[in-house]
Amino acid sequence: MLLQGKRPATTLGGILQRQQSEAYAKRQGYAKGRATSKGRRHTMPMTIDQLHEHRMQYYRHPISNVLSHNRVSIYHLWTYITNPLLYKQATDTLRGIADEKERKAFKAKEFDYILASGTFSSRNDQGLIQHSSLLCIDIDHIGYEQVEDLKQQFIHDEVMKENFELELAFRSPSGDGLKLIVAIDLQEADHATWFLALQNYIRFNYGVDIDPACKNVSRACFLPYDRHCYVNPLVCPF
Repeated sequence: MLLQGKRPATTLGGILQRQQSEAYAKRQGYAKGRATSKGRRHTMPMTIDQLHEHRMQYYRHPISNVLSHNRVSIYHLWTYITNPLLYKQATDTLRGIADEKERKAFKAKEFDYILASGTFSSRNDQGLIQHSSLLCIDIDHIGYEQVEDLKQQFIHDEVMKENFELELAFRSPSGDGLKLIVAIDLQEADHATWFLALQNYIRFNYGVDIDPACKNVSRACFLPYDRHCYVNPLVCPF
């Protein structure tokens, strides 16, 4: 259940600071006191060129296919997700399936997917070639009617704006969940630490949980049809 009307009470910078112990900071090569603090932007905005860079690995269905079709950009993803000729039929069919086991099997068989956090030589964490400085999260089973409201709250959350740049936000294939792709600063902290900071912030301020599997760098993200997909205004300013 969403915490309606609750103002963000905990900063991502504060959460990140608590998570980065001095021992952890030394292991990562950070100077003492390198952790984030309130009042400073912790992730630099992406440029228009970066938003068009092929930073993510894209795969054709089924999920058992481990040979990448190509690499894609934020711009490409937005055009794919909003194109009814690509994913609308599969998305509508999935949402009409009542049996959970059957839905899961259909999604695995019929939906293309990406590895949002980088380019890979193989579909596992060890296969990472270059991190994209992007983190993809899933918030599942929040209710079909709640998805758009929660998306708008994230878009206008000033604390999140200070710490992350929201690149894409779209409804999950099932329709009752939300997927976010955000930019992270890997000089500030590593992938797992940013995930935990965002997970704790959203849990505390919105009362919903991120799928814990999203902490994996090679986590797959299925691509649905969503004509209302939010994208960084640099990609589409209207």
